[in-house]
Amino acid sequence: MPRELQHEIRRGRPFESAEEEAYLSLLRTAGALAQRVGRHLREAGLSEPQYNVLRILAGAGAAGLPCQEIGERLVTAVPDVTRLVDRLAEAGLVERRRSDEDRRVVRVVATAEGKRLARALAPGLLGIHREQLGALPKRDLAALIRLLAAARESADGTPTR
Repeated sequence: MPRELQHEIRRGRPFESAEEEAYLSLLRTAGALAQRVGRHLREAGLSEPQYNVLRILAGAGAAGLPCQEIGERLVTAVPDVTRLVDRLAEAGLVERRRSDEDRRVVRVVATAEGKRLARALAPGLLGIHREQLGALPKRDLAALIRLLAAARESADGTPTR
């Protein structure tokens, strides 16, 4: 049987509400899941946000994306996408290109090395996700995905479907 969060964090009194407990449980769970992912990415010299940018750009194709659109696609919002891109560019994993149609627009493109690294990291990450969540029955995973989407929609008012 799963441990109750109240005991896990050694909280002496009950939570003020089920919403508070759910929120804190979600944070605790996300942190626990992210630890192994973070270690895997650090071995490759990347942070989670850097990998997320690289993954987005590897899938964006030869046209790449402007920084603003990269920011909109990130799984977890970061305050400074430009700085993330700067670090990836310094590592030779992405490059900036001016648009031929509008020279004011700068697009970011994954380099061949960036795409190779994103592809190389993906199987290990998938394995970690399967180890961490694979014990949940498929039906429960589908329910969890739906519940989390509903929580995001409620949190920011943006439909997730």
